[in-house]
Amino acid sequence: MNSLEGWVRQKALLDNRKGSALIAALLLVAVSGIMGATILFATSMELQISGNYRRAVQTFYAAEAGLAETQRRLSGSPVSNPVFLGDVVSPHQPHWSAYVFSQAGWIPADDHTYNALLTNYVPLSANATNTIALPNSVQSDVAYWTKVHHKTEYDAEQAGHRLATPHYLDGDGVTTLHSTSSRGQLIRFGYPLPTSVKPEQFTTTLQSLYPAVEMITSHGQVEGADSILQADVKHPAGPPVWAPMYAGNEVVLSGSMITVQGMDACGLFPSGLPPISLSPSASLVGTAGLTGNPATPQVSPISLDLDEQIKDLKKGAAPVVADL
Repeated sequence: MNSLEGWVRQKALLDNRKGSALIAALLLVAVSGIMGATILFATSMELQISGNYRRAVQTFYAAEAGLAETQRRLSGSPVSNPVFLGDVVSPHQPHWSAYVFSQAGWIPADDHTYNALLTNYVPLSANATNTIALPNSVQSDVAYWTKVHHKTEYDAEQAGHRLATPHYLDGDGVTTLHSTSSRGQLIRFGYPLPTSVKPEQFTTTLQSLYPAVEMITSHGQVEGADSILQADVKHPAGPPVWAPMYAGNEVVLSGSMITVQGMDACGLFPSGLPPISLSPSASLVGTAGLTGNPATPQVSPISLDLDEQIKDLKKGAAPVVADL
């Protein structure tokens, strides 16, 4: 009896140990399953995040490419730039706008700022005033579309321009707010006054030497993602026009037929300018017939770096290859 009881007890103990091992194994399987599901979920989330990051980077670079193309196509003129995109009407149209498309399929609803009152040109090589949405980019490998329009007082007001916080020199005298249908004057970049030393943004009701600031919005698109870049771009203003002739050093006038006229026949400076502007270190030797307002040479506020100014102007200049 004793030996049988011992066997029964031993058997019972063995069975209990096997049951504990089974429970531990089941718990291990459950924990492993939870860990596997967590790892799978984390991996899926990481893949989704990395995919979103990749698309964000690609769309950003695509938008940058659109911005670069549009900016380059605004430089120069139809003569110097074979893919020129800018406003060819003089004076510039306040409601001018244009699009660049690298892919087909664009519709006006894709542009949440679309305004039917603007010209909305899609310039083609054979038709600068085309308005049908067709691919007109210089390339088709990168997907983007851009919109460019002249900056107006309305645009500046949307960005926060007010009397107390001016974004430009308001030279037209109108201080009331504008709207999409009444956009106000073009905002130009240049020298608003005959005595201006530095170029700045300004408005005027008079004719101006200086073109409008351009506003570019570029959309880069990849796999349904969209990145948007906006930029204000300006045309080189060149040196300030203080007089028809500027002298940085000594100027010698010799002969009896020299005439320098400061009165403007084009209407851009109706009150006239001095005939000659001399840098603070320049001097004038000799005599000439001088007209202007006043009709005598004047000392300029500062010395101009004409070499640097010419470099900027050459970027959009048309080379002269024949006699004029």
